[in-house]
Amino acid sequence: SDIVCSAISALTQTAVLGLQSIEHLPLGVSIDEEEGIHCVLGEGTTPTQLHDAQLILRTMHLGLSSIQNAYEDTLNITQREV
Repeated sequence: SDIVCSAISALTQTAVLGLQSIEHLPLGVSIDEEEGIHCVLGEGTTPTQLHDAQLILRTMHLGLSSIQNAYEDTLNITQREV
């Protein structure tokens, strides 16, 4: 399960880095072992930035879904819109 944890960490951290460093989006990010990762885009996000952020997050979701399919007992993906 260490390799699964590493893969999940790499995917999620890369997505956050992409949002911050490539898109220069102000983010609120928190990581909790019980609640998981919580990421909120800051106010003033332009429609173009939002589109690009969605591409980054969808790509991360595809990677996580692939892990979930291979290791069903290890990863649980929950999505919430706020």
